[in-house]
Amino acid sequence: MNGKAQNVIRICLEGDWTMSGVAQQFPVIKQWFNQLTAPAEEPVAPELDLSGITELDACGCQLMLSFVRNLQQLGIVPLCAGISESFNAKIRFLGFDRELGFLFGDSQECP
Repeated sequence: MNGKAQNVIRICLEGDWTMSGVAQQFPVIKQWFNQLTAPAEEPVAPELDLSGITELDACGCQLMLSFVRNLQQLGIVPLCAGISESFNAKIRFLGFDRELGFLFGDSQECP
């Protein structure tokens, strides 16, 4: 971080994040990515609110990971909110805990 104040932008992710519903999430992710990467007067800090996600599988985890990594490559570090224990367990079960562990407070950083 560069020490400047950051505007927190809450990103509410919702709906079906499984193989059957993830295609509907692409436009949402693209819109947020474009908004977050547009020139801004002050740095932004996206806060991912995952409480609205109703279903999740490996396809959804992969899309979320892609979104987060693309932001990180541009120096934008997302925060996280609205993560239930069942969501945490699902991420661990699917094997994404190393890559997405930062979402629920693990000390591991994304590679």
